[in-house]
Amino acid sequence: MFEVRTRWGRIVLQLITTLLVLPFLFPLVAMVQGSLAGDGWGNYAAVLAVPGLGRFFVNTVVIAAATIAIVYVVTMLAAYGFGKLRIRGREVYFWLLLACLTLPEVVLLTPLFTTAQAFGFFDTYAAVILPLAALQVPFAVLLARNFVQGIPDELFEAARVDGGNAVPGSK
Repeated sequence: MFEVRTRWGRIVLQLITTLLVLPFLFPLVAMVQGSLAGDGWGNYAAVLAVPGLGRFFVNTVVIAAATIAIVYVVTMLAAYGFGKLRIRGREVYFWLLLACLTLPEVVLLTPLFTTAQAFGFFDTYAAVILPLAALQVPFAVLLARNFVQGIPDELFEAARVDGGNAVPGSK
C-alpha cells in the first residue's frame, strides 16, 4: 500500500502501524487474563474435560456450512432476479424483502419456536439452520443485487450467443 524507499521511512511506518494495532490487542489480552482467573490453566483443563466437547464443534460446522449454502443459493437466485430480470413489481418485492431487515430477531423467537414444534423440527438442525438462513437472506440479497447489477448486460448477451440459455436442454 505504502512504498517507502528509505530505511528510516520503513522504521517510522512500522512504528506507526504497531501503534495503530495496539488498541485492538487490549481486548484480546483482557480475554486471556479473564480466562486464566481463578484456577489458571485448570480452567482450560476443565473445559477440555467436558463430555461431548467435540460434538459442539461438529454442530457448529454443520450449522454454519448448511446456513452458508442455503443463503448463497437463495441469495444469488434472488439477486439475479432483482438485478437483471424484468418482472412487474420487482422493486416492490425488493423493498418488501428489505423491510425484513427492520424486524428484530427477538420478536421472531416465539413464532419460530411454535412453528418448529408444529412442523416437528424441534431439537433438530433444521430448527436452527432455517431461521438463521432466513434472517441472513435480506441483507445478502441487498449486497448481491448491487453486484449483479454491475455485471454488464453485454456479458449475458455474449453468453447467449455462445449457446448459454436459461433452460438447460432447450435450443
